[in-house]
Amino acid sequence: MAKSENLNLQLRPGFEPRLDAHDRGKKRTKHGARTLATGLDKINDFSQNKIIGRHRSASTWIPEYAVHVRTLGGSQLQISSSMVGLMFSIGSVAGLLALGLLADSLGRKPTIWLYYLGALLFSLCYFLLVHERGAFLTMAATNGFFSTGQFAWMTIYLPELFPTRVRGTAMSLVFDSSRSIAGLGPLLAGWLISFFGGIGTAAAGMSLIYVVGLLVTPFAGPETKGKPLPM
Repeated sequence: MAKSENLNLQLRPGFEPRLDAHDRGKKRTKHGARTLATGLDKINDFSQNKIIGRHRSASTWIPEYAVHVRTLGGSQLQISSSMVGLMFSIGSVAGLLALGLLADSLGRKPTIWLYYLGALLFSLCYFLLVHERGAFLTMAATNGFFSTGQFAWMTIYLPELFPTRVRGTAMSLVFDSSRSIAGLGPLLAGWLISFFGGIGTAAAGMSLIYVVGLLVTPFAGPETKGKPLPM
């Protein structure tokens, strides 16, 4: 009879079994580790949202920069902004699709780090070194692959960091808390062009924000490849 009463008690909503000192210590340790991981991930997401600000401003300059270089070079560079934009979009779609495959093979964090590195290198190359039509189109597609494709991590990695009961709230908090700061990027774009003296230099300067992502990613959050979702 007493055993039946204990079973009914355990089935009641909100029932939590009494833990001994050892179990309470383990629970506090797990909670502290999860809090630390969440805090580091918020820092990583802050850098990611700063990257969003860079992306929304500098990526809009990719077609415009091609026209700017064509104007400076006269008729030698036969290229249109629409063609550059098309190549950038094709590369973006490819990057979004590829990130899921790479995340499953290399791991979540190494893939994110790789995309940050590619976005940094190819953004600098596009805005500082490219002056030929073929190179413009190739670099635009490659830039789109890394700088836009990286945003697929939000639907892959973030849900794997939080338990079911808070997953939606945590994802919204982590992702949206720093977007107000990232929104300053497009607002400052015009001022940066005037300050640096041109689109190419301004966009290359904004691309350096990827360095923050490269430094923070190895320490922000655990690797979740092959692990079950936290309950």
